[in-house]
Amino acid sequence: MGGESVTLAARIEALKKDPTADFMFGAVTREGWKPGEGGDGQKPSGGKKPAEMSYAELAEYLAANPDAKLD
Repeated sequence: MGGESVTLAARIEALKKDPTADFMFGAVTREGWKPGEGGDGQKPSGGKKPAEMSYAELAEYLAANPDAKLD
């Protein structure tokens, strides 16, 4: 590293001071979202399970929620 010795503790301290890494250290509150809640907080397509949806409904749901997991 260019002849300088940087300890792990020094790197961690630098990360603690970096505002983009604050989520790794301590409790950080974020406004406007709840962990584990997806999209608009509603069930897919009016509460239907993916197995009960028509192909068109499923395609529309997946277009609106690309990260959705079909269980």
